[in-house]
Amino acid sequence: MLLHFRDPAKLRTKTILYEESFYARDSGTLEQLKELSSRRQAIQDSINGISTITPVIAREMAGGITSPVLQDLQKIERYLPLLENLVTCVVEKKQNRNVIQWTSQLAIRWTSPLSGQSGRGLKGPRYFQVDDMRYELGMTLNLYGALLRERALEVVCTDKAEAATLFRRASGVYVHLAKNVLPPLKASLPPESCPEVTPTLASIMSIICLAEAQVLFCLPPSIVVLFQSTVKNITMKNLHILIA
Repeated sequence: MLLHFRDPAKLRTKTILYEESFYARDSGTLEQLKELSSRRQAIQDSINGISTITPVIAREMAGGITSPVLQDLQKIERYLPLLENLVTCVVEKKQNRNVIQWTSQLAIRWTSPLSGQSGRGLKGPRYFQVDDMRYELGMTLNLYGALLRERALEVVCTDKAEAATLFRRASGVYVHLAKNVLPPLKASLPPESCPEVTPTLASIMSIICLAEAQVLFCLPPSIVVLFQSTVKNITMKNLHILIA
């Protein structure tokens, strides 16, 4: 049995309406911004637990997929290409005052399940805001990697090969975060930011996912038990120390 440490997938976010913050020169661009907002809203409703869509309709919209985790992965995969295109455009004009203002108006906010902060006495989780589109990309990829790992845990008892593939895919997502997405974001981070935006945490999660994939086939049962105990101790109790 593998470690069922699922905090990384418990991300939450606030609404973003791209078409209300970014200026669109033509109707085509406006429709693309609206589509971007719509695809993000589908993700937000699901992870925040506020979706009003019934399971039957959700299955039909997902092409017959019954697993909620797979449905969420599909939503993210539809959102990411549009998001990456926008991030590229914004980064190219990051010194433009209008772009800076538009990005700030988005008020990009995500929770941090790994920070252990629940709102400083207020009801509900604490939201961290960073006025940088790379933050949105980084947190979306964090969610994507965490859900790939969730799906691996779903199928590990029935299809070890598929589970191993999913663990490796999750590891690759975290490697991409650690090497390409998060380092350029560092300059935009406020003094107090969430651990999910640190390359160190992404690297740790990559190692964990890769180790979980290898555990399925490469280690004897006695070592698997030791591995589970060690990783559980690191991730659930000391992960915040490792990235400090």
